[in-house]
Amino acid sequence: MKRLIILSAAIVWALFTGCQAPTNPLDKAAMAVSAGGWHTTILKYDGTLYATGQNFFGQLGLGDTLNQTNPVQVMSGVSAVSAGTGHTVVLKSDGTLWAAGANGNGQLGDGTTTKSKFFEQVMMMTGVAAVSAGAWHTMVLKSDGTLHGMGSNYFGQLGIGADTSNQLTPVLVMTQVSAVSAGGAHTMIIRNDGSLYATAFR
Repeated sequence: MKRLIILSAAIVWALFTGCQAPTNPLDKAAMAVSAGGWHTTILKYDGTLYATGQNFFGQLGLGDTLNQTNPVQVMSGVSAVSAGTGHTVVLKSDGTLWAAGANGNGQLGDGTTTKSKFFEQVMMMTGVAAVSAGAWHTMVLKSDGTLHGMGSNYFGQLGIGADTSNQLTPVLVMTQVSAVSAGGAHTMIIRNDGSLYATAFR
């Protein structure tokens, strides 16, 4: 039934646009979406990434700061994406991590606080399994279960103890992690045993 619905949608699309329906409808379908502060990223099944919305910090990764009112293709070979307030972090299919946009707190993990209008590889990050971009920080989960954080830490959202200094490159936070979600100024973590942890000052 589900396959029939997808095929019917492709045929309707073709009738309205006057184009031939794609051989594999999933090639044109969205697989994932992430909404940032003022921009949106869309990942298709074929691994192409599209972005739209505000681009003041270069968070769309297009090499400029022009806002986009329609989705434009950003890159290919992408397996996951997470949009923060003014930055975007992309996990490529080879396990490398790339980021663009605001970097005033080091959330791009390149060792600087300079924004980037192009996607650049995050330092020391390979074998990445998942990523979550918060407002001004980024959390990275590697395939070995280690969790790393970078960026703003004013509220202790990176979870590295009493140190509340911003981190310009990824730092180890915790091991035996299975999932992570970064919020505005806090981070939620699920460990392999199902226990839930939160980072931030109370």
